[in-house]
Amino acid sequence: MSQRRIRFMQPQVASAKRPSNSLLTDGLKPQISQLLLTKQQISALKKLHDSNAFTNILYSLEPDTANSHLPSQMEARIFLGENSIQLSGRDPLKSRWRLIRTQTWGIGNEKRTKAVYQCACGYSTLTRQEVEISRKEKKIMKVNRQDDAPTAFHNKANQSKAPTNSHTPRPWNRHMAYDFTGCLVHADITFCPEDQKVLRIMGYFTHNEGCQNAKIVRLPPIPLHPHVYEIALQQLQSGFDLYAVKEINLQLFKNKVYKGMKEDPQFRNFRYLILRSDSSRIYRTLSQRQGIDTRTTPEVNIHNWLSPSSRLYKPLLHQSVISYSPRTTTEERFKACIVSKEMEDATWRYGHNSQIILDGTFGVCDRRVLLFIIMGIDKDRRGVPLAFLLFSAPSGNRQTAAGYNTDILTEMLRDWKNWLEKRKSMPFTPSVAITDNDTKERGALIAVFPQILLLLCKFHTRQCWTNKRNSLMTNVSGSNFIKQQTKTRLQILEAS
Repeated sequence: MSQRRIRFMQPQVASAKRPSNSLLTDGLKPQISQLLLTKQQISALKKLHDSNAFTNILYSLEPDTANSHLPSQMEARIFLGENSIQLSGRDPLKSRWRLIRTQTWGIGNEKRTKAVYQCACGYSTLTRQEVEISRKEKKIMKVNRQDDAPTAFHNKANQSKAPTNSHTPRPWNRHMAYDFTGCLVHADITFCPEDQKVLRIMGYFTHNEGCQNAKIVRLPPIPLHPHVYEIALQQLQSGFDLYAVKEINLQLFKNKVYKGMKEDPQFRNFRYLILRSDSSRIYRTLSQRQGIDTRTTPEVNIHNWLSPSSRLYKPLLHQSVISYSPRTTTEERFKACIVSKEMEDATWRYGHNSQIILDGTFGVCDRRVLLFIIMGIDKDRRGVPLAFLLFSAPSGNRQTAAGYNTDILTEMLRDWKNWLEKRKSMPFTPSVAITDNDTKERGALIAVFPQILLLLCKFHTRQCWTNKRNSLMTNVSGSNFIKQQTKTRLQILEAS
């Protein structure tokens, strides 16, 4: 089939809602800036574009093209087939095409998608590496310009993390199935995602000699099936940890529950077992679904969610954070007290004139942040969270578990108590508090609730007793009758 190049003609189709720079404007040329090319490739492509030596075909969306000056959808299908381009699904693993970018706009029948493809033999791994390094540098610079973000300490910290050019990074290894030959082939296709009808095909489709003779030299990476991702994300959102997700994934794989598993394995373009390398993408996708910008540092994300003047403001989260203090200098701490409406109601129902439990945990994230949880006991004797107290360890503190004292706990407990009493216009007075043997927790509770009765947690008391007994009764052999008898009697006492 001969290539038809039609320019400076408006397509006789219903207009879609398009960006201000219409993607269907006649005379439009492929945007080579989106491709991963070397400087030599860019120079060669610019010469081809300047000489109009590229394909630019508009297609009719009408079923009857007898009276149309535009090619039909059948011709579009033939053109795509001749060039081994698939708009729906994933290209075969041996395909030379690499999808670089997609853009979608419009709604309903007016929805349009633009997809940019590049030949694998022209895909420059070194250019990709340069793009990623530049993106990371821009990310650090962008953090300093975040709207309404913590300023002094935050900017200083990120400037200290800015990458330097003191050494040249090691070149990335190429993972493409085909070697790089400098091929200039690329495609810029605009189509209707609902029915795969093609509106325009642009690009350059003449492979160089090296590309035509290229053979597969590396095993192409096999992607994880989208259905596996979807189920894994649903499980994580339901509270499963990644270990449980992988265990369930193995069972579903053995039972062939996933979509597409009953097809001939020779024609599958996907795998179904979750590997260690999939973890980062799964968590990144989960974060995006939850509205977390993974390109931004955590402290800026939190500040923007809680600041009404930020474009990323989250009203529901703001309503649940009753006190918040960002860390803007090295002397300050990040502090946040979280109480949802349900937790507030539970506090008055199960904590007022009743019993509360206070305990801390320290391995909640990869930052030096401490979490203390205040709980109550409901009528079914189950634990109910009443408040979450989050704060960062002080600067210079090497061990997160030692990053708190009575003062910080007293401050946050008092903020919680004052907020409750202000909302209810009455004093909040828990009668009993259960803690472990931590004197800092107990001191803070006495400071905020002078009349409270403090009890020691039986589990923590037994644990402390056992640890101390083990430390004193080490290396007790059968020959030391007295120590052996003492240890045996203590174990009987602990079991009673």
